[in-house]
Amino acid sequence: MATYNDQGPNGQVQRLQDEITREVNADAQHIATSVFGKKGNMPDMARMSDEQLDARYRTAYMNQDRQWLTQEAQRDPEQFVTIARRIGVQLPEEIPPVPQPPPVAAPPLPPGPPPAPAVAPLAPGMTLGAVAQPAQPVPLTAPPVTV
Repeated sequence: MATYNDQGPNGQVQRLQDEITREVNADAQHIATSVFGKKGNMPDMARMSDEQLDARYRTAYMNQDRQWLTQEAQRDPEQFVTIARRIGVQLPEEIPPVPQPPPVAAPPLPPGPPPAPAVAPLAPGMTLGAVAQPAQPVPLTAPPVTV
């Protein structure tokens, strides 16, 4: 690391940034080759033309291969959107909302059952018995007979 004369804190910071940038740029090609390897040394990777990519994406959409499409979208979102638009796929936020049909009025209800006949009041001295348990016949109390 080189030493610099004091020309203020901003000058020193700028020189340090320049020095780091030069070092990174000098090592960039070596680091890229170390990480990604040499271009011709990767049989599992190949350049594809736009037509080949379009065909692969169309096939994935027609087969509803959501797993592959999701992986591609995560791998390179920009490429995914570009190809999807190029082959005519609309992204969810681009699909216009479907207008809802107007509500249909409910048909009128049929007339209800005829009204129940009016119940005559009980005669004086007549009472109804109580039900001991549900689903048992209701005992009626008859009016006392007077002779």
